Amino acid sequence: MSRNLRTATDTFDHAMHHGDVGMYAILKYGRNAAVPATYETLWSGSSLYVYRTTAIVMKISSSDVDDVMTTGAGAWSVIILGLDADYNLIQEEVELNGRTAVNTTQAFLRVFRMKINQAASRIIFNEGVIYAGTGDVTTGVPAVEHGRIEIGQNQSEMGMITVPANTRAWIKHILPSTTIINKVSDIRLLVRKETEPWQMKRTAPFLTIPQNAEYMYGIQVEPKSDIEFQGKAAAGGGDMGIEFEILFEMITGAIPDFATLGLS
Repeated sequence: MSRNLRTATDTFDHAMHHGDVGMYAILKYGRNAAVPATYETLWSGSSLYVYRTTAIVMKISSSDVDDVMTTGAGAWSVIILGLDADYNLIQEEVELNGRTAVNTTQAFLRVFRMKINQAASRIIFNEGVIYAGTGDVTTGVPAVEHGRIEIGQNQSEMGMITVPANTRAWIKHILPSTTIINKVSDIRLLVRKETEPWQMKRTAPFLTIPQNAEYMYGIQVEPKSDIEFQGKAAAGGGDMGIEFEILFEMITGAIPDFATLGLS
């Protein structure tokens, strides 16, 4: 029997593993170590994330002078992954210069993943917070943050992503986590199409243990849509994380070579 035949019980996982469908999977995660009593994005910026309406050159910097290419004791370079003005996937590696900002050569509409690519040695982590941002940069900190890597992490923690052009997405698995005990808390999933306001796709209030969710066929998300997880805790002071798996299907075109990097 041809492997191209599909049954109603075939999942998107099977289709991708068959190798005859233009799909790829990613695992994404984010964390907010200080969720307040009102909703904030589950990312390490501990705030509501600010989305750009136009693509712009990003300023890449560190809060520590030792994160500098070839001579620093910390991180040397960082890869930024995001979307351009047409919602196409782009990535760029930038050599760090400590607290002095270095411009990207490409303009980014979205930034949803950063990772340290070169460092003083293979066991070294970034010594300062690594930023991708816009506006004035003061002691390495940009006026507006669009991405960041916390000290000693070597990778961003961003509980959001935007679906590229010519691509559909299915959110398959959601795994929330928290250190909060005996507080009424909530983690919600928001999706926003390119020209529409946010829509809530899942909310999960809990007292102590947040609930996982698995969707056999996934929550479908259209091209150029933003996906974001937010959390809040009664009286504030909560540490929350989110891990989620997404399948991407190419409507047209080939899967980009770097699409399997993880996008986290």
